Amino acid sequence: LTVSIISYAEEVTLDNLLDTINETSYRKQMYELEMKKTEALEKFYKLDNYNGIKGSAGTEYDTDEQVYKTTGRAEFGDLYIEGKKNHNPKNDLIFGINKNIKNMIFSANDSNLLKNDLQKEADRYTFLKNMEAQKIALIGLYRDYKNIEFEIKIKRNGLNTLKSEEKMLEKSYELGAIPKIELQSLQYSRKNLEIEIQTLEHNLEKIKTRFLYDFKIDISNKTLKNIVPNYTEIEDYISTIGYKDIEKLRIEKDIIKENIRYMNYDNKMPDLSLGLERDTRIDESRVVLKISKPLFYYDAALENEKTSYKQQEILLNQKVEENAAEKIKIETTYADYIKEYRVLKNKAELEKNKYDIKKLEYSLGKINYLEVMESFDDYMEYEVSQEKAKNVLNSYVYEIMVRGE
Repeated sequence: LTVSIISYAEEVTLDNLLDTINETSYRKQMYELEMKKTEALEKFYKLDNYNGIKGSAGTEYDTDEQVYKTTGRAEFGDLYIEGKKNHNPKNDLIFGINKNIKNMIFSANDSNLLKNDLQKEADRYTFLKNMEAQKIALIGLYRDYKNIEFEIKIKRNGLNTLKSEEKMLEKSYELGAIPKIELQSLQYSRKNLEIEIQTLEHNLEKIKTRFLYDFKIDISNKTLKNIVPNYTEIEDYISTIGYKDIEKLRIEKDIIKENIRYMNYDNKMPDLSLGLERDTRIDESRVVLKISKPLFYYDAALENEKTSYKQQEILLNQKVEENAAEKIKIETTYADYIKEYRVLKNKAELEKNKYDIKKLEYSLGKINYLEVMESFDDYMEYEVSQEKAKNVLNSYVYEIMVRGE
């Protein structure tokens, strides 16, 4: 729905594009494919040893009895059937069931299912982190677009002002009221503005193309509205920044913990099999019991996993500390952007007043037009700078929102 709205809307907002990227991003497609992998593994682990029928058959020659003996066996999970054909009336058929008590209590696939669920969560946080990075890139491109767009607007207004004043100066020069250098100073400024505007318009078209190639969003013939974030909940967003990284590390630690838990169980618990089978040839039923347990076995894999667990704890604790420092840095940067915007806004207003005064002084014959143009250039520079500072501030708030959502 969001994609279709953007396709037909003449005006779009940054929120619209951020919603759209949730659907159009290749990251989502990659995540959905990754989910299919974990779903396939989940099905595999749930089937356990009931995953298909295992069959085997063989023939050998018995030199004592001078006959061929054919043996076939089929297994499905804990159930099996075995037949022996001796090419004489002594054919044999055995069927039975054999249960591994150790696996009934807790099997490797039980552990794998738990780890698979944890991996799903880890993959989800990886996906969210990847989307976060792509959204931040989109915010940066949107900010750059608006910066250029506003710079073009300011400079076009300035160009119109210079063009109207150029006509008056040309008449004054023709009448001999001003020297040629005053007219030339205005003309050079006007030509420079035209060159700058032409370059900026070219760059703006390039950014439009990047929206399509980088994010699969077509903004041709669209108007991008100004960046207007929600400042009221900024502290809440800052407080949750970094949780994706921390939660992913915690889940990875839990996966290692589950590995250790099963390895400990596998090493301590003996393999105990209990079965019941029926031999049709001799009309006999029998109970089968098997037990095995290695003694004095040193499990290097278990010890390495314990070391990995300690390493993961160190990484997690370090990430928590780094995240606390990062939040302080974000708050400082946010305050600096506010300060910079306010300062540049005041300077822009001041330079506008200076420019108006210079024009008035020129009309009264107190100064030449070179001073007016110097003041005009300063005013244009600060007007553009304060708008860029505003966009940087607003886009940074959006970045905070994305990182903390």
